[in-house]
Amino acid sequence: MICCQLNDQIQKIDIISGFKIEIGASIGAVFIANSNNIDISQAIEKADRLMYKVKQQHKGGTIVHSM
Repeated sequence: MICCQLNDQIQKIDIISGFKIEIGASIGAVFIANSNNIDISQAIEKADRLMYKVKQQHKGGTIVHSM
């Protein structure tokens, strides 16, 4: 899934402007199978909650949920 690939690419970044860095991301994503039945604000709120769940579990990672 694209969010997992994005997280992998972010973690590969190790030098910016000549400075060695360590970078990661916590990503909460929502896959909407049928957009006719979903309010976009509900999807955004769910993705936000998932992101914070990743942050609580460990640094960096991805959680994807289907709606």
